[in-house]
Amino acid sequence: MQVNTIEDKRHFKLFAQPPRLYEAMLEDIRNARDYIYIETYRFTHDKVGVMFRDALIVKAREKVRIRLLIDSWGGMTNESFFE
Repeated sequence: MQVNTIEDKRHFKLFAQPPRLYEAMLEDIRNARDYIYIETYRFTHDKVGVMFRDALIVKAREKVRIRLLIDSWGGMTNESFFE
């Protein structure tokens, strides 16, 4: 009997400190070439939100496809924040 196996090449990291998570996410954004998909509960006009916004704007100008899904309750940001 032959058993087929699939090698799982996915990996993940757990972060206990939000600043380390943010830096890892920003590094992934900076390295993106084709697309960026982000789903988040909170995206506001604060220090962290501005860092993410600015990084995403740079990538959008590089023609990287960006999809950003923000929760309507936690995301108290309007479209002008991204202009």
